[in-house]
Amino acid sequence: MFGNSSQSDNMPVANATMVQASPYDHSTNAGYQENPFLVKKQPTKCRDPVFAVLLYANVAAIIGVFIKFGTNPFADTAEQQQQPQENNGEIVENDYTGVIYSSIATAGFAAVLSAIMLQILMCIPGILIKVALLFNVALAGLAAAAGFLTGNFILGIIGSIFFALMVCYARFVWNRIPFATANLKTGCAAIRANCSVVFLSYIFTALACGWSILWSLAVAGIQDTLIDCVEQPSANGDGSTVTVCTNPNYGIFFLLFISFFFTHQVLQNCVHTCVAGVVGSWWFTPESSGFCSSAVFGSFLRTMTTSFGSVCFGSLL
Repeated sequence: MFGNSSQSDNMPVANATMVQASPYDHSTNAGYQENPFLVKKQPTKCRDPVFAVLLYANVAAIIGVFIKFGTNPFADTAEQQQQPQENNGEIVENDYTGVIYSSIATAGFAAVLSAIMLQILMCIPGILIKVALLFNVALAGLAAAAGFLTGNFILGIIGSIFFALMVCYARFVWNRIPFATANLKTGCAAIRANCSVVFLSYIFTALACGWSILWSLAVAGIQDTLIDCVEQPSANGDGSTVTVCTNPNYGIFFLLFISFFFTHQVLQNCVHTCVAGVVGSWWFTPESSGFCSSAVFGSFLRTMTTSFGSVCFGSLL
């Protein structure tokens, strides 16, 4: 029964070959193959365009509010501003120059610090993970010690609870640090091979700073318009006065805060999507890597065109 090989020698043998295609390959000449291991390419089309239009309308609305109600932060006098305030008949100047300059200086310092930390991350990813984990444990222990030493027992108890939780968490995940280090090294290798994606993150960070300034000036202007504060005599009868303001429209301010966080989330997720696309392209087609590589430009174009609506949708959620 086991020695009869005449039939088995004449029988056809089926050979299966695993084919894996890059999900970023949108070429039209690739034929369709019935293979369970084949990664099918997605059709090139704009997804969730309604939410992209919603973001554009949101930005346009804030720009319109700024043009209509916003103040000029660099105005020298109150007369040059659109919304001067009066206090006992005197013009009060609203000078936002210091706020603008301090915000720009803080953003520049944060950009330099993030660039330094990125270089440190690429050099010692494994050590950095352990240091960050132990730093949280030490910080919670110091907070508990400071609370008990200063007599603030509530702070000491809360710090002790967080210290115990951090110790348990560190003990639980310590054996997983090598796996996290391997993933981090892989990501660093992809970024190092396509380092121009870092400049994209700085561009979106600059856009986020500009959006924060624009939104703040627009809200300051509309606040002066919606809220009317007047001086009224105090009820004590001692001749003093109190400032009474009309109730603001909380619905409008709620929508303004939704607008602020919505746009910021879109900018953050655009960076996340660009980096994810670059890492994916580097993983499947490492030969396309480089400083100004097709992987970076392709990921950026996909993020800002076909995937932009989905990015806006996820950001709104």
